[in-house]
Amino acid sequence: MRLAVWFSIVCPLVWRALPARGADAPADPPAAQQRIDALAAEVTKLKAELETLRAENAALKQKLAAATAAVAATTRPATTRAAGDLPVNRYELGDAQTLGNYQFRVPLEWTAAPPPKDNKLQALFRSPDKQAVILIVVKPKGAAPAEMQAKYAQNVVQMLKTDFARNKTEVVEPPAAVPDPRFYLKVHERIKVKGDKTADQTHLYLMPNKDMVELTVITTTEATDQLASTTRLAEEILMSVAPRK
Repeated sequence: MRLAVWFSIVCPLVWRALPARGADAPADPPAAQQRIDALAAEVTKLKAELETLRAENAALKQKLAAATAAVAATTRPATTRAAGDLPVNRYELGDAQTLGNYQFRVPLEWTAAPPPKDNKLQALFRSPDKQAVILIVVKPKGAAPAEMQAKYAQNVVQMLKTDFARNKTEVVEPPAAVPDPRFYLKVHERIKVKGDKTADQTHLYLMPNKDMVELTVITTTEATDQLASTTRLAEEILMSVAPRK
């Protein structure tokens, strides 16, 4: 009997103390709304970064096609060459040259050729034996943040694979990122080109200040030592990049 009386008194007090539901419920606290706004801003930022990467991948595709065509156009079939007919390549750095807001040292005794589409932010060099080209490109404000390095590498590799598949290019060694602390990114692949030649291709990236500097080196030489020297020369060229004085 006492318990029943206690419930009859206490229960109505408890129910009156509980917050009302439905239309009378309080609004979300400001902290929750701030978290929602921050999340929305982050989504917008990621979408913008994705669009930037798509644009950079499209530009890289055009650049790679132009450089590959340059090698194919200047490489004569091996049957038309005598062993002593090839000019001797130099693998040394020459004088400094300006490109955009930067300067870099050019490959000694390599021929400067008109860059694709006469772009003033691109420089193209062809080796004396016509078996290699080096293309360097400055992209103002094109730098990718350090935290996106792994994702950027994945995008570049996938873009190259897709491009080779679309153009039915025979791939000898698929594109793959190569660890190298000197650069933001290094990607290497080997493909078949005109005349049944094998083209060894390396793509190098630097991120000075807020800009991006890309270098692509392509060679069809079959000599291992010459291939190594050509790649090393390309790396030295990119490492020589510095703000213009």
